[in-house]
Amino acid sequence: MSENEKKKITFYSHSDCKPCEDIKRLVKNGEVDAGDAEELEIVDIDTDEGFERFEKEVLAKLPEDGEAALPSAYLDGIPCEIKLLDGDKFVIFECPSKKLPEEITEAPA
Repeated sequence: MSENEKKKITFYSHSDCKPCEDIKRLVKNGEVDAGDAEELEIVDIDTDEGFERFEKEVLAKLPEDGEAALPSAYLDGIPCEIKLLDGDKFVIFECPSKKLPEEITEAPA
């Protein structure tokens, strides 16, 4: 990702998924913490376009024995943890950083 690109979380949702609908409502009402992500995109897999994106960006990248579930969210293709707090009145997206700590990036002597 270049320095000019915004960090964007992609949240995949489906209308038959109750937690998905709760999370979409919280996001719409601003009851959300997306960490240092600057954008939060909601993709509805009920639509042909949304399902095609889910297939391409999630299902196609799963290991052979992997599973995909909804709700799910990704930052640059890396799965995020979704936490509903305070009696489902606030949502937090916790996404791992792609950067490795400096001590890990240097090879041991």
